[in-house]
Amino acid sequence: MKYKTILNKIRHKYVIKKSRFICDLIPCNDLEEVKKFLNEVKNEFPDATHHCYAYIGLPGTNEIEFKDDGEPSGTAGMPILNMLKVNNLEGVLSIVTRYFGGIKLGANGLSTAYATATNEAISKAKIVEAIYSLYVSFSLDYSKFEALKANKNIDFDIIEVEYGKEVNIVVAVSKENYEEFESLISNLTSSKLEAKILKEDYHYY
Repeated sequence: MKYKTILNKIRHKYVIKKSRFICDLIPCNDLEEVKKFLNEVKNEFPDATHHCYAYIGLPGTNEIEFKDDGEPSGTAGMPILNMLKVNNLEGVLSIVTRYFGGIKLGANGLSTAYATATNEAISKAKIVEAIYSLYVSFSLDYSKFEALKANKNIDFDIIEVEYGKEVNIVVAVSKENYEEFESLISNLTSSKLEAKILKEDYHYY
């Protein structure tokens, strides 16, 4: 199981015809967090004209929410949502705060502005692939650890290293590749991997 998301919050400002659009692109886990982040932005910009947003939830949740917040129907929330979909992002909230500049943009202009603000924010974000992974703890001698680091055949991340008589290691490896990872370690050590699975969770690669 895997999905694309953003690593960190991004803020991007877009101006057209004196209207300012401030896009906050935020990693978000559920609808409760949507409310929390939306309230934070509203408190930061209490005098803004609109706070429009769209959210696509984590895989398997089927959570999708979007709001025009007083803009003409379909001109804000949906264009923001479409940009998240076009970029195949999940677990992401985009809030676009608008300060009206005195010049009306029209329905098409509004849709384009909200979509552009979001898409430009996405272009600045660090996009990562979140893969359902096992976090595994085990030990190797120093030479085998160097051989493990040189491996290019299996994707895994070294999370933690502690040096002692042996090297104590915590890695994240995708669940679907775990048997292959076990075989890699067994080939390095000529023995079965003696590992402790610490947890299962999504990991950013």
